[in-house]
Amino acid sequence: MPAAQTFTLEGSPTFALPLPGLCSEMTALSRGPFTTRIVRAELGRLWMQRTEESGPRVLHGYSDMQRVAVVFETRPGSEMTWNGVVVEADSLAIMETGRHYHQRFSRTPRWGSISLPVSETGALLGEIIGREPDLRARARPIRAGAEAIGRLRRLHAKIVRLAERPSAPPGSPDATRGLEQALTLAIAHCVADAPEPHGDAAWRRREITIRRLRAFMTANADKALYIPEICEAIGVSDRTLRACCQDYFGMGPNRYLLLRRMHLAHQRLLAVGPGEATVTEIAMQYGFWELGRFAVEYRRIFGERPSATLRAPAARSLRSNSAEFAEFA
Repeated sequence: MPAAQTFTLEGSPTFALPLPGLCSEMTALSRGPFTTRIVRAELGRLWMQRTEESGPRVLHGYSDMQRVAVVFETRPGSEMTWNGVVVEADSLAIMETGRHYHQRFSRTPRWGSISLPVSETGALLGEIIGREPDLRARARPIRAGAEAIGRLRRLHAKIVRLAERPSAPPGSPDATRGLEQALTLAIAHCVADAPEPHGDAAWRRREITIRRLRAFMTANADKALYIPEICEAIGVSDRTLRACCQDYFGMGPNRYLLLRRMHLAHQRLLAVGPGEATVTEIAMQYGFWELGRFAVEYRRIFGERPSATLRAPAARSLRSNSAEFAEFA
């Protein structure tokens, strides 16, 4: 049966989006509370969602849900970057199972995604457009064309409005199937004329650099990292590292590393119970040895003292506007 769900993350930047099959790490780039609102809908084998967030952020994600998804701005102007490449208003990105990706928004994020099972995507779209599209290894955005992606956005928005209706009457299977077929056709038109992927040695070197940086950060999450040791560990120059971070994160490596550790400390402060840890212990766990500077920067980013976060972790939680999926069509 068709189903929809709306839920909101409130109160603080979170380090993951709560979506099935998606492993993610988010770093907010703006000060103060951060809110994420997600509307999800299932139309047979096709799944879709709309996500709205309160400010700029960087997301590192990995999908293991055995689906191929197209990702696009629902409202052009959000300035989405995908793996270091700007996604133009008439373009979309491909999220493939088993592949890491980086998504950044320089403005308030407004984006959507639609996915189909990996085992069916190529053949299904191929039947519509007359040839099986090659959506594998699509690490960079593809140009869909203004008319095709405009049609996709309008249909996506229509289905989201249906999903958000608080008391929509149950729809017939035929109505649901019609929506699924219309959305599948819109996707096919978007990828029909997409150029075949071509080599770009400079871009691939940047992708490898970011992958190595991510692995090094993960292995050393509990300490401060410095540019010389990073360059030595991942085998790149200072200039290359800074250029890659600017493309992928919209900032230099020092600032990104600081923000990332701040958010890790913030999540830890939210997670621990009374008496389990102190602010000092958590700050030092993530490489902040100058506690005065840590407290000042923490308050500047999150709008409160670290001790206030530690005392009231229960106030920040996932609020679901519908505990169960609501049927619609």
